[in-house]
Amino acid sequence: MSGFRAVERRALLGLLLGGALGGCVSGLSKPAPEKRQYVLTATRPGREAPPANSLVLLIRRFTIDPAYQERGIVTRTDPVSVSSDFYNEFFIDPAQLISGQVTAWLAASGLFSEVVGSTSALQPTHVLEGHVVKLYGDLSGAPAAVLELQLLLLDVRGGGNRVLLHPDLERHEPVAGREPAALVQGWNKALSESLAAFEQSLRAVVR
Repeated sequence: MSGFRAVERRALLGLLLGGALGGCVSGLSKPAPEKRQYVLTATRPGREAPPANSLVLLIRRFTIDPAYQERGIVTRTDPVSVSSDFYNEFFIDPAQLISGQVTAWLAASGLFSEVVGSTSALQPTHVLEGHVVKLYGDLSGAPAAVLELQLLLLDVRGGGNRVLLHPDLERHEPVAGREPAALVQGWNKALSESLAAFEQSLRAVVR
């Protein structure tokens, strides 16, 4: 009989310990943060009518500095510290996002009859290459979205490679907060301003 009671006591103790441990584990466990994805958008004010010329602009896929080529949003808190956010990232490769926005912007500029990518069979008259030098959130002081683009416009008519433009477009756009969404809004504004300036330069050289 005493043996039976001992077994009962051990079983009860096991149940109590199991419940206590279960409560501790459930109290310590937290749901994983939700992953968020962002896109970059450059909004051009209006769309110009296609011109009556035969100019074809080929936009090659942009390259990007290795420090910013991953999809995680990069921030800096001082000149030597860089972090990439696992839970807040671009929807696709950021260089591809930016080249897509450049293509859409220039297609709406009315400067070229066609704006195409590398897979097009059309013979280009002009070629645009781009490199993303910087793409990060500066959180070392007042938060800012930093974007730097290097562009190269070539006139390739007649088999040549004449350089028409080679600007370095850098923007430090102040933003309202340190959150990823605020940085993305800042990059969108910086990209729009950069492309507006580039389009203005294009109008002086594209004929």
